[in-house]
Amino acid sequence: MAYAFTDLVLSTMTTRVRSMLNEPNALIFTDTEITDWINRGTNIVMKDSKCKRNIITKLLTNGTAEYSYATLFTATPNAITVEAVFYAGGTTATVPAPQVVSGGYCLEKIHPRQITTSPHAAGSAPRFWYDRNDTIGISPTPTTAGGLAGYVFLYYENENLFVPNTTINALPNHLQEVVTWYVLAQANIKTKRYSVANMFMSIFMNYLMFYRQDYFAKPVDSADMMTAPDYTQFA
Repeated sequence: MAYAFTDLVLSTMTTRVRSMLNEPNALIFTDTEITDWINRGTNIVMKDSKCKRNIITKLLTNGTAEYSYATLFTATPNAITVEAVFYAGGTTATVPAPQVVSGGYCLEKIHPRQITTSPHAAGSAPRFWYDRNDTIGISPTPTTAGGLAGYVFLYYENENLFVPNTTINALPNHLQEVVTWYVLAQANIKTKRYSVANMFMSIFMNYLMFYRQDYFAKPVDSADMMTAPDYTQFA
């Protein structure tokens, strides 16, 4: 029988932390500071694990290659970083929702220095995107002649997604538990048990590191990995 995880709320997390600290009632640690540690840990997990993202839609302008963060994120000014850009052709004034786009593809992220070496001429469909100095660039630059402005959907992280005392519910179950290690580290720093605090912080940081590695930093399979092995030599 599968175990069903229950989402943690602030009160449940506080009780769990107090149990692990062997302090059911406030003596050394107040509920206020435990709540603050939970909020800080939740915010760190949300940003560093990349588990919470937002999407905005931008209609490209013919002849314009770069768009500043200030222009793109007028409604959400605390954008941290853009993770991916999806291009959908079309030049109508109505901005479609990402889930109803019938065609399109993800643009490949490149370094800004690679723009001059791109084999694609201006006016051809966008193939690449880059991020520099809080500016998103699209390459090749769409032109009026090509009628290829279209839309881009930018998947990004935003600090505004964090809401104190409630965001922990929005984290995936397996990441809600991770916040506990951060809180225990802070509690042991307060009591000057630095070795124990370092142990809990190491568990916390290692979990986030391996989570990113497993889900977001997986290397792209090389061409030789797509080739069927030659077994004829064993025939």
